[in-house]
Amino acid sequence: MFADPERRGSFAAFSRLPHLSPDVKVHWVFAGVNPMVPVWAQQELFDATGHCRTTHTAIEGAGHLVTQEKPDDLGKEIARFLGQLGRREKL
Repeated sequence: MFADPERRGSFAAFSRLPHLSPDVKVHWVFAGVNPMVPVWAQQELFDATGHCRTTHTAIEGAGHLVTQEKPDDLGKEIARFLGQLGRREKL
């Protein structure tokens, strides 16, 4: 995904992250244990959005397929983040 020289698919989205407005709030949700997205790849995502207001969390007990393994936990985390978007305070 990260080495696609033609910038298709996920890599195309990744390459655009540094161009997000600094006003954009980004919240990364990762699996607690995920061999498909190693820690170094997660760090690249954080670095690419470092100019934004960025937070992240891990869904403990979930593997690569967070949506199928821990859908309730993921839903709660998304709701928590979205609930903060209407507030004036920073993340």
